[in-house]
Amino acid sequence: MLIILSVLGVLLIISLSLAVYLALFARQKARVTLDDRNKLMRLLNNLPGMAYQSYNRKDWPMILVSEGCEDLTGWSKAAFESGGLLWGKLIHPDDYLRVCEVVKQAISHNTLFELEYRIITKSQDVRLVWERGEAVRSALNNDVTLEGFITDITTIKLVEKEVLSSHAFSDVIVSSVAE
Repeated sequence: MLIILSVLGVLLIISLSLAVYLALFARQKARVTLDDRNKLMRLLNNLPGMAYQSYNRKDWPMILVSEGCEDLTGWSKAAFESGGLLWGKLIHPDDYLRVCEVVKQAISHNTLFELEYRIITKSQDVRLVWERGEAVRSALNNDVTLEGFITDITTIKLVEKEVLSSHAFSDVIVSSVAE
């Protein structure tokens, strides 16, 4: 009987030791995961635009957006992540169907999508944006989410237009001097 009690005692001590070890290991793993997530969010928040993850549903409800969403759109991170504001509602109506088609094609061909289109900000300004993203399939249930990055290219396109105009003007001058 004493031997059985001793063996049970040893097994109990081993079980408790293992449970404590696993609890400490899980706690450390949770800390590392939280630290990694914080680092990733700091990285995303320093980008000049909006990193996002959205559901592949009508008007693309956002799951996660970086803080850059407010500079880009005038709307807060909370407005997007609560589901109260849908990305598709910001897309200019003249560009909406084209954006839908490009995203749909990329999903069906399992490729990245990249496009330029206009959005309407909270203050009703129209901005030209560049977006690059891709569909990500869940290993658990085959759901599709979209992940990507959107940035404002309005100023870049205006400068590009001015440079082209300036180049055209200089070509006219050179042509007239040559004549």
